[in-house]
Amino acid sequence: LGGLVQLGRARADGFAEGSRAAAGRRRRLLVGSAVVLLVGAQLGEATATSAVATRLRLDHLDDYAPWGARQQHQADAIAKADGWPAYRTDPGREQTVGNDPMVVGGEGAQYYSSLTADVLSRTLTALGDGWTSRGRNVQSLDNAVTDAIFSVGARVHSPPDQHQRWNPRDHSPVTVSRQDVPPLVTLRPSAPAQDTGVSAFGPSPYRNQELLLGTRVYTVPPLTVRTGDGGQPERGGRDLPGLVVEAPRGKAAAADRPTVTAACPAGSEVYLWAPHYSGTARLGDDPAHHLTGRFTSDAAKIAAMQHLGTVPRSGRVRIQLSPTRTGSVPDGAVGCLD
Repeated sequence: LGGLVQLGRARADGFAEGSRAAAGRRRRLLVGSAVVLLVGAQLGEATATSAVATRLRLDHLDDYAPWGARQQHQADAIAKADGWPAYRTDPGREQTVGNDPMVVGGEGAQYYSSLTADVLSRTLTALGDGWTSRGRNVQSLDNAVTDAIFSVGARVHSPPDQHQRWNPRDHSPVTVSRQDVPPLVTLRPSAPAQDTGVSAFGPSPYRNQELLLGTRVYTVPPLTVRTGDGGQPERGGRDLPGLVVEAPRGKAAAADRPTVTAACPAGSEVYLWAPHYSGTARLGDDPAHHLTGRFTSDAAKIAAMQHLGTVPRSGRVRIQLSPTRTGSVPDGAVGCLD
């Protein structure tokens, strides 16, 4: 009887030991599974986050095509027009990459660098130029006055880069315009107290251009801005200086779009300066006889001054705006060049 009792106890101890071992294996299996699930969830979340962040980053970056026919035509036009050092040849407003002069030649302002000098960015901005990448990528300023100031004797005009899907479809040929300009280094008399540094610039790019040119050439008229329904726009804050214009809801008819009106001497050239406006601007109602200015601005970009056409005989300037997002038209936005 004692042997049977001892044998039963041994078997019970064996069963208990086996149960404890099985429970230990189950705990290890559960812990291992939990670790695998935790690591897998973290890896999945990190992968998803990285994919979303990469997509958002790519959506904010410019997209440039590799070297092709567009770049070759641009380079050929620049080489044919080149007159350095008698004058500069500007590759043009419609950039191929962020550093057009390095890629296709010429001597323009459109460079990208994280070391862009503050004085350069501030000077070109004061003259009505635009930039991207929060000021690191300054642009070409297609303007007769600044071309005279910087001795741009030849300027290339290209259609918008068709590789960038947001640009309008335009297959017009590359052309070159020329104008007589002073030499690269020009000396002229000036009053001893005259200051033409950055500190002398005021809020108007037209007056700042005249300061460097040395003479008055612009009429900067009072202007009236109206919303699509003919109302008075609200005045914006520091981020949107001037009068606020908003993108229409849905597809607005031409008659329902915001407008800018002013009076200028007949025959003068109309420029629009609206650094915090995004969309298009057109002088009058006939697209066949006037240019369409394209403006792009956001938290990292401001738009450059645009040439829109010639003031009609009536002297009445009417600019039709087609905003793509909320922006603003500043005071003194219109300049009419003699």
